[in-house]
Amino acid sequence: MSRGGAVKTVLGEPSAAVVSVKPSGDCFYECVTQAFSSAGHDVTQMQGVFSDDGDDGAMALRRTAAAAVDTEIFNQFAMYHTAGLPDFNFMRKVENEQMLRERMLVAGKRAG
Repeated sequence: MSRGGAVKTVLGEPSAAVVSVKPSGDCFYECVTQAFSSAGHDVTQMQGVFSDDGDDGAMALRRTAAAAVDTEIFNQFAMYHTAGLPDFNFMRKVENEQMLRERMLVAGKRAG
């Protein structure tokens, strides 16, 4: 069975499809946005999603994730960075929860 066929079977959705999303630093958020869009929903309008005027779906999801940062999440990310996990290199200069929230709002396209 192809990946597309497996996705359709698992989701029980005959119109489900596997699509390519270019790596951008925001590709996870873009995938989620595209999934909602394929179901006819604007992720920026979904209950529980924080969105400012002008936000695209990826930024609204970044804003929502940033708003969820608390002491526990900050401590976990700091621990992962200290352990040397490369995906957490962005924590190098992050000293507190507020700095982490601000860092999470930098779109992957702007982070370089």
